[in-house]
Amino acid sequence: MTALLENQVRIGGDPSGLREFALLRNELAKLTHPACPDVDWAQVEQLSLDLFEKNGADLQTTACFALACSHLRGLEGMAQGLEMIDAVCRAGGGVWPPRVSARLDILGWLFGQWQRVLRSLEVPRSALATLASMDKKLEGLARLLVSQRHEPPVMLQALRQQLGGLMQRLARRTQPDGRPPVTSPTPALTPSVPVVIVPIEPSPERTPECLPAGALVRKRTLFWWLLGVGAVIALTCGGWWWV
Repeated sequence: MTALLENQVRIGGDPSGLREFALLRNELAKLTHPACPDVDWAQVEQLSLDLFEKNGADLQTTACFALACSHLRGLEGMAQGLEMIDAVCRAGGGVWPPRVSARLDILGWLFGQWQRVLRSLEVPRSALATLASMDKKLEGLARLLVSQRHEPPVMLQALRQQLGGLMQRLARRTQPDGRPPVTSPTPALTPSVPVVIVPIEPSPERTPECLPAGALVRKRTLFWWLLGVGAVIALTCGGWWWV
């Protein structure tokens, strides 16, 4: 991981016009390819970092980065990715994409992918604190969405249930003589680099241009997090979550 995330990462706009974003999309398309080619997760991570540096942190690129972290560094990487996802979701109304349904689709996609990653990991009992911390973070994210009058993705609750089942199994593990293992408390894993998301202050003088030509415009009132703003740009091109 580069030194980029050792400093502040700003919230970014629409990355779809950047070459790195096209490469990122093509690499992750392998996840649904019939031939099941291997995904180059190191490249996914690097492309995401390049986009953070050029464009800032949008939710879609952050989800790609979070998934790459989990594949490259296991549970620790997943905890790192979740920290950044939570920070982006709490950054306010300037996060791209602006369409709420698109954001929820991205989160649902990521949490579904994380379930697969979690099933493939050998998680030691010493990771109980990390799992509990992740579950608490997901619970907080669900509460945030509810407070914004959004229904949390089904995959979020499914991931929490998977974490809960894993924690129960680890807690029941015993030593060969039948006695419960004696372990010292293990602090939850924290990201190796701090993640600070800096929201962009909205400017009333001009409207940000963050949509490709040909996008449809649909008006929708979002009084709970964008007071006075009634226009939401609906993107209709690309894949179901590549908005």
